[in-house]
Amino acid sequence: MVPCLARSAVIIKSKNDTSILLSNYELAYALGVLCKVGGFQIPEYDSIGDLKEKLMPQIESYHTEEEYEKNLIHMTTIYLPTENMDEQMTELLLMGIREQKMWNEKEYVKQ
Repeated sequence: MVPCLARSAVIIKSKNDTSILLSNYELAYALGVLCKVGGFQIPEYDSIGDLKEKLMPQIESYHTEEEYEKNLIHMTTIYLPTENMDEQMTELLLMGIREQKMWNEKEYVKQ
């Protein structure tokens, strides 16, 4: 999957409270964004499912008034990842953490 497509999909879905994540790639980007906005550290992990499991206590205790963030938390909470992990998921996780144009699906500023 092209990482920018997964990024755009997550941002667009975050604008609607009935959307769901459809892939581990989307989950990876979503977790990166949530780590950035919540100030969470990335723990050691073996798979995207392992990472989600380790981050969920922090994500669930994170309180926000931002609708985009609330929607992203909901989508992340209900998504059931597969155990595979590849380089593009790692890239998407880092894209989320480094995000500069939050909630703008058309522009990604690479650092």
